Order: sequence, then structure tokens, then C-alpha cells
Amino acid sequence: MITRRFRLMNWSLVPTDDEPDIPAPTYTFRCFTLDGNDKECGAASGPQTDPHAARKWARDHWESTDNYPGRLSA
Repeated sequence: MITRRFRLMNWSLVPTDDEPDIPAPTYTFRCFTLDGNDKECGAASGPQTDPHAARKWARDHWESTDNYPGRLSA
């Protein structure tokens, strides 16, 4: 019979602004879309510190490809 309770501690990872020598996280997106010849696109966003800008690049790049479902093909 167990008579003690065991409780896990709550942990969280948060960035600290008081350590200036730590570089900001960077986000890089790369396109793995295959064309008709099974060649990889390979385009990359380049390292960006703003995650929204990196996601915007990925979305805009995907919408510019022929694999985008919203694109009408002729």
C-alpha cells in the first residue's frame, strides 16, 4: 500500500534577456517539393530570427509552386 504522494515539479523553458552573449534562435525553412522529374526544389529561406517571417517565406514559396492545390493548371 502506498502512503505517500509524489508530485512532479512544473518546469518551463523561457528565454532570458539578461544574458546578451546568447545568440537569438534562428529559423530556416527548406523546400522538399519534388517536380515532375522527382528532383527536389531545395530552395531555402535562409536563417531568420523572426519565426513569422520564416513561415511567411515557406507559405509564399509553396503557393508559388505548381503543387499548390489552389492553383489552377492549364
